[in-house]
Amino acid sequence: FAVLALFTALTFQTYDVPYHAAKVLSEPAALPQIYAHQMALQCRELAVYLQSDCQPVDDFQQLGATDFVILLREQDSQALQLLYPNATRLATWEGVIHKTGTFNKLLAMARDTWPLERVALLHVHRP
Repeated sequence: FAVLALFTALTFQTYDVPYHAAKVLSEPAALPQIYAHQMALQCRELAVYLQSDCQPVDDFQQLGATDFVILLREQDSQALQLLYPNATRLATWEGVIHKTGTFNKLLAMARDTWPLERVALLHVHRP
């Protein structure tokens, strides 16, 4: 049991998206509004880590009019950067968006295979 618990904890620390986003955003008091694009569960988890507000959004049109930080899949970052060319990339990494599942899924994660997705954290400066 201890080995399984340790394996699960190490996998979580290695691939959890909100965990890594919170490490990058270590100064929550100085942060603008935080959004998570099509990641409602990760947004709630990130809000807990940062003790700050995080708003889930499904569409870029829902983003506010002030500076903001957004967590999103790398494949969606190009569309965001077309809308906001002044976006600054804070970090990019591979993580697991949908962590729940079977032991086989944990094994696949440990082997650096599916279900890893490339994730980006961007800061948009609004005039």
